[in-house]
Amino acid sequence: MVIAGVVSFYIDFLENLYELLGGTVSITAVGHISHTEKNWERGRLFSLEEQIDHKMDFMKHEYENIGVPIILKPWM
Repeated sequence: MVIAGVVSFYIDFLENLYELLGGTVSITAVGHISHTEKNWERGRLFSLEEQIDHKMDFMKHEYENIGVPIILKPWM
């Protein structure tokens, strides 16, 4: 499971979900670019396309060698 957004908002939810599923799942939270307390990007704003590309690049790198298919489902 991958959660994108402001990661600190989801910490309690993700920890509870992990425990509910018996610690048998991998849960990754990926924050939006520049949505952190640190100013890594020096105030630069990112487009929706850049935010999506950031998540896709992460998933391609993180999951490129696994044998389980990844299913992406929009929440809308």
